[in-house]
Amino acid sequence: MIRPLLSNEKEIVSSLFKSTFDVSEEPYFEPVWAEHSPSSVGLFSNRGELRGFVLVVGNEIKYICVAKRYQCRGYGSELLHEAIKKTLHGVIRSIYLVPVNDEKVIQWYKKRGFVITSERENPKRILMVFRDYNIRSRSV
Repeated sequence: MIRPLLSNEKEIVSSLFKSTFDVSEEPYFEPVWAEHSPSSVGLFSNRGELRGFVLVVGNEIKYICVAKRYQCRGYGSELLHEAIKKTLHGVIRSIYLVPVNDEKVIQWYKKRGFVITSERENPKRILMVFRDYNIRSRSV
């Protein structure tokens, strides 16, 4: 079941975050959690186990995470789709993200409707965007 993350779920989200992301990302969790929007969602089993989450701040996806043992089952796509649906409303017509510098990850986002809007070198940084008209033209 995918649903909005609750404020009292910080510890379980933090635990999955730490078990999935590189230790260099840990300092960024607290500020992102403090600012995350209602578009941030978690995927829970029937028993309440957190299997994955998306943390959104404003109209930027900061982190998308699926527990290693649940990867490659479509859960990441489901989480991404739900976060996009919850973010794109009213005057908000696009959602942004900065993917890790990994061609497989970039291709995964492209397959789900994101396009590269800018790239820079040293250090390499890519900005991708999903615009609301993509929803009408393809499924996420």
